[in-house]
Amino acid sequence: MPQVAQLFHEYYIEFTEYQLKELVNFMDVSHTGRIDQQEFKRSIASFASGVKPLCIQEAIYYIARCTNNVGEVRSKLSRLEERVWRLDRAGAPGAQAPLSP
Repeated sequence: MPQVAQLFHEYYIEFTEYQLKELVNFMDVSHTGRIDQQEFKRSIASFASGVKPLCIQEAIYYIARCTNNVGEVRSKLSRLEERVWRLDRAGAPGAQAPLSP
C-alpha cells in the first residue's frame, strides 16, 4: 500500500488514507486475501481517472460476490436435481416423479 500511495503522490492523484484503505479492501472481490493483476489494474485506473473508487469498487465487489453465490446455488441445485432423479429411477418408496424442467 505504501507503494500505491507513493505512485499517487508522484502523479498528483488526490486521495485520503481512508480512500486508499477502502480501495484495497474492495479490490479483493474473491475474498482470497490476494489481489490479482486484473483487479489491481481496474481499481487503480478508475481511481486515477477521477472516478469515485469506493462507489465503483463497492459495486464490483458486490456483483462479484453475487455472481459467486449464484454459481454456488446453481451447483447445489444441480446436485439436488441429480439426487432426485436417481431416487426416482431407483424406485425409492414414496418417491414422486420430479417435475420435468
